[in-house]
Amino acid sequence: MRKWVFSVVILFFVLGCGKPKKKYPKLEMSTEQIVNVLVQIYSVNAANELNDPSVRDSMANVYMDQISKMTGISVDVIRSDMDKLKTMPDSLFILQSAAMDSLRAVYENHYYKTKQVPE
Repeated sequence: MRKWVFSVVILFFVLGCGKPKKKYPKLEMSTEQIVNVLVQIYSVNAANELNDPSVRDSMANVYMDQISKMTGISVDVIRSDMDKLKTMPDSLFILQSAAMDSLRAVYENHYYKTKQVPE
């Protein structure tokens, strides 16, 4: 009887030592919306680097308002989901890769359309 009780205690101990599953926050935007917003943010950040350093912060807020208007998603939701994604690095990496692929496709499409063929 003691061996059986000891075995059950050991079994519960082993099962109880498993890693707890992480609970990720629920995002308000869909995957497509997040990728679209990331593309916009990357474009805005690149454009904002051309601005004078003394106005970059205020221009970043103006650009974020414009992104909100273009996507139809409030600035608060965008910022909230971006903060949540920081706690989910694997998901963020996948979404960032999709956004970069979109930017790369836009660049390649533009490059091949405007490429001058030497005569």
